[in-house]
Amino acid sequence: MGDEETRTSKQEVEVWLYERYEEFLKNFEAFMLENPSDDADMFSSFVEIVQFVGLKLFVKRQGEVGQDEMMVILRVVLNDMDSRDSSNLQFLDCLKYKDFFMSLLTALPEMLSQMTKRKNWNQKSLTKFFQFFKLLSKNMPKKADVGWTKKDDVWRKIQDDSDVQENDFFLKVEEVGDTVDDNFMKRYKKKFILSNLRKKFGQAWLEFLTLKLPTTLLKEVLKILQSHIIPNFQQPRLLSDFLMCCYNKGSGIAVLSLQGLFELMQNHNLECENFYTSLYGMLHPRIFEARYKSRFFYLLNIFLSSTHVQLKVVAAFVKKLARLSIVAPPIGARLCVKLCLNLIRRYPGCKPMLDCQNMAQQSVESDPFDDNEAEPLETRALDSSLWELKCLQDHYLPNIKKMTGVKSLGLKESEIVELLDEEDVEVFDLACNYVHEEFAVSHVRPTKLMGGFEDISTSLWK
Repeated sequence: MGDEETRTSKQEVEVWLYERYEEFLKNFEAFMLENPSDDADMFSSFVEIVQFVGLKLFVKRQGEVGQDEMMVILRVVLNDMDSRDSSNLQFLDCLKYKDFFMSLLTALPEMLSQMTKRKNWNQKSLTKFFQFFKLLSKNMPKKADVGWTKKDDVWRKIQDDSDVQENDFFLKVEEVGDTVDDNFMKRYKKKFILSNLRKKFGQAWLEFLTLKLPTTLLKEVLKILQSHIIPNFQQPRLLSDFLMCCYNKGSGIAVLSLQGLFELMQNHNLECENFYTSLYGMLHPRIFEARYKSRFFYLLNIFLSSTHVQLKVVAAFVKKLARLSIVAPPIGARLCVKLCLNLIRRYPGCKPMLDCQNMAQQSVESDPFDDNEAEPLETRALDSSLWELKCLQDHYLPNIKKMTGVKSLGLKESEIVELLDEEDVEVFDLACNYVHEEFAVSHVRPTKLMGGFEDISTSLWK
């Protein structure tokens, strides 16, 4: 009977202590949210308390940092996400510990779910979460190469995925004492290997990407996808639905999603049957007005460097680029011509289109190429000729005339990077500085140009 009374009293004390600890967490969070400028030492002290409680409840929590404490840390850090105060610096220092990182990634989806249920999302909160996810992506542990192995006659790197050191932990195992056995410690260390961290990282990101993100934020996510997100996913193919959804939106979002899709296709065995068909559909005169025009042509050059693309598909892109070069502005025309010629040098099977001497194919009316066909395999581009390049030999810009000249057609493949950042002003200045031979244009010398309107052309008239 005495043992039962003692046991009951102990449980009551434990419940009372837990309730007081919950009150402490709420009060600390409220203070930090109301006084973000007074958290110089408060956050550091709170981290020490979390560490102390975690060691006392080490076995009960299976060696993980408490989720209640993690939720408080998340709210405090997210509240100060725009500043560079000491709490953020202390938080960054904690991210080097794998058990802290794992507990944080476990708490993130729960917080996102809670905010979705309460309908607390707005532009500011979404932006803060994005900045927080970006911070986590930069601080994700990396794999270390420890050797090489040969499989199927291919040498591959062996990457260290299990070497977890004791100094990698926020809760110092040596301070736990003899309360845990060797089997527990083996399971404990295995829990925090990099592959498990990446699974949690992927789950957290996917939960965030299911939210209705504004267009500006969606573009920011796509910009860092290849550098920060895909390398830290255990299964990058899980991003395929998100990327296809972005790709189907069109415009600049579709352009930004291209690189991520191609990365999954090239390195993670994603099958996207209509990828080149959709890419072909983006070749439209409107592309020259797009904000991400340079990125699109840079990626297009990469996508068409694959040896697995069918010749008919490449020929369709060559012909489409040649057709666009006629209606494109000067910078767009130069990009189209250079990329078109590079593709011919890259794929010799397209050279007959350049060497075609059939005069019946030298006009839009008699050209067998179907410009309105959406499927590149059905455009009959290989039966056509590149008469568009011959038309450009009479272009008003000297450098475009030179690019389509006979001497340029047989040269080696050239880089298009130098043209990607070219501005209209540079092209205009280049044309104005070109020295022409003097010739008579009128028997009466004009005194003004284009009706005499006050614009940049007036200052050029002499």
